[in-house]
This record gives sequence, structure tokens and C-alpha cells, in this order.
Amino acid sequence: MILVSELYEICDEIFDGPTETQFHSSLNLHGKHEPLKIKPKQKIKVCYLISKLYDIVPEKHKVAWREDILLHFGIDSSYYESKYSHPRGSDASRSSMAFADDIDEIIKNHKKRA
Repeated sequence: MILVSELYEICDEIFDGPTETQFHSSLNLHGKHEPLKIKPKQKIKVCYLISKLYDIVPEKHKVAWREDILLHFGIDSSYYESKYSHPRGSDASRSSMAFADDIDEIIKNHKKRA
């Protein structure tokens, strides 16, 4: 729950005004709420978020979770595969790089707590 709360704090720039409960439900694919709406020009950041969460999803659920979360957000798998690492690329915007830094720090701290 701490992880999702920390992610929620920095993901307001990429999603259109979800509550923390909606954010939690979406990431965990609970289906209780409508999928979060991705703000214009933020899909690459969502792909980066998904890629970092994929790294910490239990091994037996990784592939299914990623397939389902991409469907949930309406992101084509080929788009995801070509863009998820973009915030770490040489042509990434400052905003994308800062977002990636924030996500990486949260994930790093989560792993220390686990």
C-alpha cells in the first residue's frame, strides 16, 4: 500500500484526476473502477511505470499482469515495447527524465522495505 501511495503522489501528472482508490484499483486490475484516463502526451510515461512495476510483480504473474494492464489502459503491446524505455533515452524530455528518476527512487525504496 505504501508503494501505491508513493506512486500516486507523482502520477497525477500522467492521469486525469483519479482518486488514490481508483489508482490502486487500476494498478491491481480490480475492475471496480473505470480505467484511468491517460492525459495527452503521457502514454510513454505510463509505459515506463508499467515496465518498472513489471519488475516487481511476482514471477508467476508478470506476463499476465503486463498483458492485462496494457489492455486496461488501451496501450498496444508493440507501442509499449518500442516506448517503455524512452524516458531513459538520450532524446527524452526533462519532464520524462524527472518522472523516471522519481519512479526509480520509489521502486528502489520499495525494494529496500521488502
